[in-house]
Amino acid sequence: GRESELLFAQAYAAERLLPLADLNSGFAKVETINLAYQQAAVLVAFLVETQGDARLQAFVRSFGEGLDNDAALTRAYGRTWATLQPEFDAYVKQKYGAYVPALTEKDVPPPGRTATDADWKAFADQHAETFRLQMTAAPPLLRLGDLDGARAVLERAAALVPFATGEASPWRLLASTALKQERQADARRYMERVLEGDHTAAQPLRQLL
Repeated sequence: GRESELLFAQAYAAERLLPLADLNSGFAKVETINLAYQQAAVLVAFLVETQGDARLQAFVRSFGEGLDNDAALTRAYGRTWATLQPEFDAYVKQKYGAYVPALTEKDVPPPGRTATDADWKAFADQHAETFRLQMTAAPPLLRLGDLDGARAVLERAAALVPFATGEASPWRLLASTALKQERQADARRYMERVLEGDHTAAQPLRQLL
């Protein structure tokens, strides 16, 4: 689902995706189980978009007939995991490659506890191309009461990675910031973006009604 899309894209940017041949074993390890679920969802989307629903249904039915992953894939798609891998890689690159620079991690220490709003804005500006560091700077700006500064940083984060959802969503913070500034139209617009990626986020919407 969309809620895990950011985590998948972050793993892709960090070159931590699992080889398709090893995807099944990823479900058996605590350290890779979440990624395995996310990657499996992207794999299903790839198969449906490129090969259609009928082949996916045939693939799933093969398991009911006792075939293993390799045999089921060959029957339904005429491929092995090794031959499917470059096609999947190209799909992921086309879909998420543009976001790699914004999601590439940087080991940068944030400003200290005594930092002012000006310090946090300078920090965000200095790392304007990095999504996580924009999201690091926004909460301190909100706590310091610099709502305009926080809004600018969050809008930059949203532009960098517009599909970010959940607690890492800049849209959610933008909506709450707009409410504090009594910008109701903006708040509704931002909340629409929240709900596009997370249909369970109805509770924040009640603030707008």
